[in-house]
This record gives sequence, structure tokens and C-alpha cells, in this order.
Amino acid sequence: MPDRAGYQVSVYAIDVSASMGEVIDDPTGVTSFTSKKTKLDYVKEFVARKCEPKVCASYTFPSVQLIKIDH
Repeated sequence: MPDRAGYQVSVYAIDVSASMGEVIDDPTGVTSFTSKKTKLDYVKEFVARKCEPKVCASYTFPSVQLIKIDH
């Protein structure tokens, strides 16, 4: 597939089980105030921050796959 050289696919598997609804403090400790969000909120923010530069950097959209895992 030489015509597909440099093509990138990003796959993110996200656990959406009940345990991801647990509220936790900011795991980075960067904020000066206590920020409490669910684990799932932190994961969604992480994935969004990883995908945004890829989508905004080009006119042709890269392939980003999201997989929901509920066990």
C-alpha cells in the first residue's frame, strides 16, 4: 500500500463501566484548587486533547476510532 504511506489510525478503548463513575481529585495535581471529576470525565478529556491537534492540523481528517468497553 505505497499510496497509504504515512497514514495514521488512532484507536482509543474507553471503559464505561460503573467504576468509571467514581469521583476523584485531579490526578495531575496541577490545579491550585481541588478539582473533582469522574474517572470517565478525565478519560474523555484526555482523548479529546489527543484527537484535537490531529483533526485541526490538516484538511483531511485522520481516522480516530473510539471503542466503548462495558463489563
